[in-house]
Amino acid sequence: MKKIPKITFVLIYIWLGVFSAITYLDLLLGASKNIVINKYWAHNIMICFLINILIFNLVKKKLTLIVISAAAFIWSTISHFVLQLHGSALCASLFKNFKTAVTVIDNYNLTIDLRVLLIALIFIINLVVVILFPKKHIETYSEGKLYMLPKLLFLTFFVAYACLSYKIANNNMSWAPFFIIEQRGYCSYLITDSIYCVNHFSKPDGYNVKLVPVNVEGFDDNVSDTNPDIIVILNEAFSDITKYSDVQTDKDPLDELNSIENLNRGYCLVPNAGGGTNTSEYELLTSNSTALLSVGAPFNYINFEKHNDSAVSYLEKNNYSTYAFHCFSKENYNRKIAYPAMGFDHVYLGPDQYEYHNKNGNRDWLDEDNYKDIIRVYNETSDNPKFMYLLTYQNHGGYEQNPPEMDTIHSSGEYEVSNDIIDEYESSLALSAHAFKELTDYFSAVERPVIICMVGDHTFSYSTQLGQENVSAQEKDINDRTVPYLVWSNYQIDTKMFTDYSSMIDLIPSVLYSAGIELDDYYKQILNLHGKMPGRSTVGQYVGTDGNIKNTSENPEIEDEWNRYLYAEYHRLTQK
Repeated sequence: MKKIPKITFVLIYIWLGVFSAITYLDLLLGASKNIVINKYWAHNIMICFLINILIFNLVKKKLTLIVISAAAFIWSTISHFVLQLHGSALCASLFKNFKTAVTVIDNYNLTIDLRVLLIALIFIINLVVVILFPKKHIETYSEGKLYMLPKLLFLTFFVAYACLSYKIANNNMSWAPFFIIEQRGYCSYLITDSIYCVNHFSKPDGYNVKLVPVNVEGFDDNVSDTNPDIIVILNEAFSDITKYSDVQTDKDPLDELNSIENLNRGYCLVPNAGGGTNTSEYELLTSNSTALLSVGAPFNYINFEKHNDSAVSYLEKNNYSTYAFHCFSKENYNRKIAYPAMGFDHVYLGPDQYEYHNKNGNRDWLDEDNYKDIIRVYNETSDNPKFMYLLTYQNHGGYEQNPPEMDTIHSSGEYEVSNDIIDEYESSLALSAHAFKELTDYFSAVERPVIICMVGDHTFSYSTQLGQENVSAQEKDINDRTVPYLVWSNYQIDTKMFTDYSSMIDLIPSVLYSAGIELDDYYKQILNLHGKMPGRSTVGQYVGTDGNIKNTSENPEIEDEWNRYLYAEYHRLTQK
């Protein structure tokens, strides 16, 4: 076996380099709406290059690169549609939610757009690069001998670069990894996501168990023995379209809420824009911020039998019976395992658990029907105080299920999203407002004290595509994560925690305070944080008590309060 000629060696590796750059571009086209060129492009191409060298040296055939290129094309195409429908690029953690993804896709019309055609074009160019490379160089390379020293040097560099890539990716484990793609590249994002799949909780900077707040003062003056029934509703895609767009409609879809007496209203910041139900569920029920978690679906990979500190376990310690309701598939987001593991005494998952099931045209599972089933279960069960949690389905996309003549709300003007889609969404919201009024009407006549809290899980799935004039990018980013929250009771409660803005993790501690339930240090720390930065996003910004958008790094006192909360959360997550 002859030694590989230098010219062949150089040409093969230049060829592999060009192939790797084109392959990475193809992957990136499906993963990011904005192609940002920065110094990390070379880093990401190098990751592809080293992997391709390793694979090619094992097989030494053109077919190897054709298979790699085809796999990149398929991955990128799927990632493009996942990005459009889910709001994040394809990654390892999303595969744990495959059944949900298939179910959701059934409700959308997928179209071949310009980006898909561009992905296909880059794939074809890559095939041409592979096919036109002279076969004689590959044959010479295959027949030649690569001595042990170059192999060892390559493996050493491969391992060293893998460690460097891990370090770069691991440094991104803060705030929201969605933005890593533009900042650090798609390969770095995939590594970060894989790290999250193994390491669910990242340690906040400066963490020390001695810094975890204990014996937190305040919030003891409202403790009572009322023990009201508490109903918490996470309403699918329930949002106020005027908050994040300039859409004009002939009627306010939420107008019926104005006639509800004793109703407290505000806005809540959720983790993601236009999607991400499970992250909102996680924050709402656990009061743990996703700032320390992977993006994706926490219910799919967190062991809630171990990490079971939540409103469920807390209220059970206060002698509450707990109930969880969701009318759609029990497979979605692994709820069939997560709900029982969180400690719910009674779980009503899947269509067969419900007596009421009507449609608005082709729109399925009305809020009104879900509320009827809650009332049914409420009346059939014991007199113990109850905590009832409901995740609705009515407002779920897509929004092309009914003919336009069924819409009761109509938009005027031209937008990047069709008027038919907007009108069907807004008409569905009007049904939600009507159903909520009927729910409060019913419980206003119930003898037991009752508190009902409803909040949207995220904004309209097209929220990021709807523009706002005279609004900065920072304001738009916050607005796209802003949904209404409602708190109602059939008796007088302390409402001082129900401020204009809230965060998802603050809602249940605020409700518990208003209910007169004694709070632990963790919930007290959250309410301390709420008093200083009530509306918080997962990208380092917050809405202050004055209604202005700010950054935690701008005020040392605010940053310290935020860090104290993160220390408390990390301790809570890792102490078991």
